[in-house]
Amino acid sequence: MSNQPSSHEHGDAGELSRALAALADPCRRRVVAVLSERRADIPMSTLVTLLLAVEDGFPPASAESARAATADADSLAIALHHVHLPKLSDVGFVEYDPGRRTVSPGRRIDEGSATDRWMLVEALDGRTTDAELRLFSTDAARATLAVFVDAAEVELDVSTVAERLAARIGGQREAHAIRLRHNLLPKLADAGVVDYDAARATVSCRSDSPLLDASFSPAPS
Repeated sequence: MSNQPSSHEHGDAGELSRALAALADPCRRRVVAVLSERRADIPMSTLVTLLLAVEDGFPPASAESARAATADADSLAIALHHVHLPKLSDVGFVEYDPGRRTVSPGRRIDEGSATDRWMLVEALDGRTTDAELRLFSTDAARATLAVFVDAAEVELDVSTVAERLAARIGGQREAHAIRLRHNLLPKLADAGVVDYDAARATVSCRSDSPLLDASFSPAPS
């Protein structure tokens, strides 16, 4: 029997990866924060004003700063329309109607799973940095976290982690071992998720890391 995950599992993992990557952008996090608080349709113009208020302390205090604010608002509206809102819509954080120019909370805000709630709490509270969100948006990183969840607080050899990764997501054990030693494990250690002993080539999860909470399933089994 093959150990390869199904195409459905790959699709679920890919969607979560895209959702995490979307939240890596500070502007998109502010959009989600506004919609999470208001839980209602918002005209684009109102959203722009609210985002600028969070970022810059709206309203402007002088005519000169008002002109600059208008330029900032126009630039932000363009970026929202062409980049940020489509990305957030694709992964379910917002519903955007470009014809009516309105934005409303998406399914991940209104009907989100435990994983969605984890993403929102960690990202919007600033407990997860942009770099960490980009790191955890990859299938390999989340599959590695899943290995540690399964192992609880047991210390594992890097070779064992690599073998279990190959069983979860495919690929060669040796290639996984190289990436773990030289890339992923040092980054996970810096993020406070694991304790990694490079000299002994052993690693264990940190039980106090919020990313390893039981409600978070980092990757499909």
